[in-house]
Amino acid sequence: MEEINLIFTILLSSVILLFFSSFVIYLSYRIKQKIISSRIEIEKIKNEADKRILETQLEIQELTFSKISSEIHDNISLGLTLAKL
Repeated sequence: MEEINLIFTILLSSVILLFFSSFVIYLSYRIKQKIISSRIEIEKIKNEADKRILETQLEIQELTFSKISSEIHDNISLGLTLAKL
């Protein structure tokens, strides 16, 4: 009877240990997956922000060139008008 209790205790302890080990492995796997998905999401957000910055820089550059060309055109027109007079 004593041997049966010892075997049962060892078996039960082994099952509990196996259960908790499996649970810890599962939790570590889920945490690793969340970290990976978070890194991917951060990279997506960073790429989107970089894209917006580049688009804004291009818009500013286009506006600047447009204003410069308008000023040059106006100055040439004014110079020609003064030369004609």
